[in-house]
Amino acid sequence: MAPGARRAIEELTGDLLDAYGYEREHPSLPTRSLSRARLQAYRVRDAWVQLRFRRRELGGWMEAIRFLMAR
Repeated sequence: MAPGARRAIEELTGDLLDAYGYEREHPSLPTRSLSRARLQAYRVRDAWVQLRFRRRELGGWMEAIRFLMAR
């Protein structure tokens, strides 16, 4: 993984890494939160990716929607 990506991930997950006892590459780096808009955008994108995967797996859009709605 690229050093910049590792630093960005640590910036977002530093508190969790500390809580679970993982060693951090940048322990002095403060942890930051994502904005609500960015977090919502990630949720929408994740739902879309899951829907497309289930459509291929189950054979149709309606089956995929039913599967995801049942969760």
